[in-house]
Amino acid sequence: MEKDRQEQSNEWPEAGLSAALQLLKPLGSGETVMVDVGAHRGETLKSFSAMCGTPFLYVGLEPNPAVFKDFESVAAEVRSPARRVTCLPVASGPRDGETRFLLMRQSAVGGILPAVKGLSERVPTGDHEVDRQIRVKVLTVASLVREMSLKKIDLLKIDTEGYDLEVLKGALPLLTEKSVGAVMTEVFFVPYREGQAFFWDIAVFMAELGFHFVNLYDTRETTQKRLYTGNALWVSPAVGRANDFL
Repeated sequence: MEKDRQEQSNEWPEAGLSAALQLLKPLGSGETVMVDVGAHRGETLKSFSAMCGTPFLYVGLEPNPAVFKDFESVAAEVRSPARRVTCLPVASGPRDGETRFLLMRQSAVGGILPAVKGLSERVPTGDHEVDRQIRVKVLTVASLVREMSLKKIDLLKIDTEGYDLEVLKGALPLLTEKSVGAVMTEVFFVPYREGQAFFWDIAVFMAELGFHFVNLYDTRETTQKRLYTGNALWVSPAVGRANDFL
């Protein structure tokens, strides 16, 4: 039976984050706005604050109450007048409302979608065993931008365990208007969650909106050397032009 490699380095998702920030540099040195859907314990916030050379506004969404306090602690360490940080205990998706959220044995893999049949055999550590279900608030990215009166998002990062395309659908008005500079989202190449989007589903969605695919970062493989998951990066036409993309 093929087994999935579940180890995740402390550097996740630093490679993709670094690439995104480099591509955004030619657009100017004003305040960088990042929206982080699936902030977990604040790992991405730590990396972003270390890498971002400009004042920034970071908005992180994390619906898992078991890790939200850790996220807030990281935010308190990072926050300053030039480094504005907002932490929201909500999920994101294609429409506002409420949904079921599955708290897994391993907090990093908790999410809205249940595991596919057979995943427990592929990942025998029990990481994907459901501890309990809770109800969480869902706020679309478009609604978030409206409620916070944001004029743009420089970097939208999504890590929602296979639910990433649904989150992008909730950002569709912004993506259509090209008011998002870069999108970095976790993508999957093998079955993982029921109803998940695969890399190619998200790639078609982004291509139809005119975004440039850049590359894959932070990739992981199964033990049989199949590409399993990674972070995919897209940039808007404006960011592409600023970096001399063809």
